[in-house]
Amino acid sequence: MSGHPASLKRIDGSYGEGGGQIVRIAIALASLLNIPIEIYNIRASRSQPGLRPQHLTGLRLAKEICDAQLEGDVVGSTRISFIPGCGFSSEQLKTSYVGNTHTAGSCALLFQIALPVLLFHPRPAVNLLLKGGTNATQAPPIDYMKHCLLPILSRYFSIDVKLNHIKRGYYPKGGGSVDLTITPVKQHLPAIDMLNPGQLEYIKGYVYLAGPLSPNHLEKMRTGVETLLYKELPSIVPTFALANVELECVKEKEENCHGSGSGVFLWGETSNHSYFSGTEIGSPKQDSVRTGENAAKALLQELREYGAVDQWAQDQLIIFIALAKGRSNLRTGPITLHTKSAIWVASQLTSAEFEISSIDEVHNIISCQGIGYERSNAS
Repeated sequence: MSGHPASLKRIDGSYGEGGGQIVRIAIALASLLNIPIEIYNIRASRSQPGLRPQHLTGLRLAKEICDAQLEGDVVGSTRISFIPGCGFSSEQLKTSYVGNTHTAGSCALLFQIALPVLLFHPRPAVNLLLKGGTNATQAPPIDYMKHCLLPILSRYFSIDVKLNHIKRGYYPKGGGSVDLTITPVKQHLPAIDMLNPGQLEYIKGYVYLAGPLSPNHLEKMRTGVETLLYKELPSIVPTFALANVELECVKEKEENCHGSGSGVFLWGETSNHSYFSGTEIGSPKQDSVRTGENAAKALLQELREYGAVDQWAQDQLIIFIALAKGRSNLRTGPITLHTKSAIWVASQLTSAEFEISSIDEVHNIISCQGIGYERSNAS
């Protein structure tokens, strides 16, 4: 791209997992650290290479927050340049931002690109309204953010994010919204240790249905969950009392959602505030009992591995421990390709030092000496 500085940092978007995650992490870090970057080979190996509407929304949201120059932001583009502006120096900075995919693009993935940047915003509080899909395949459901990720960020990093309202939007229509209030940190993020998961205390579940689908599907999904959990849990977590399984079946009201959809989200919390989850989106091609069973299988697999950080939080925490002050340690199950990719991107754009140590055939410890980022660090 002509006219760009020779010092543009180049990031290969096809590295590792090679998906939109590389774009999200790279743009968030570039925004904070004031690093002009070029990302090429974006989603090169996907069936539809290049940027999708959801990625464009995230890029433009970051552009607005940090007054950046952005080129290549069109659907299908495999290359973009992003040159942060004056950062947060303007006295006219907004206190609210909107990211609207106009599709069923994931609100949770938009949150991933916006949160790290807004955590260092100079305003005392910032409102973020995200519009798109809340429960779809190929992305974490908004329920994971609500019940697992935000509690982890709050307890371990003292990150204050209030989830004010959710209107669910289902694939393929989207039309959902998530309204949040973010209180920026006063200085830096602390280093964290998540090494001992503790004892499993409860499992909760949200079994949902929206639109003209028969309520009979709710009971079928519930049956699928309960049958498998009650059968397998005693051998996987012998100390866990089955009475501490609580499922809520919800037929969503029209005013609380857009479109039709169904599915199951399960989560468990331990005595040391580790979280495990399993999810499955319903499909007309799949029996509703199987939908419940698949959600239960996903949760049971996490419980078999029993790291202090589950596979879904693994990669999402990388950017935070890279920015934190001090050495963080996370005990995980198998290291996912998403996590390896996140570490690679963070290492390309920061001086954070990562190390992965194997404990046994299943468990690992991710250690990171973070950079202690504060707003004053940006040049």
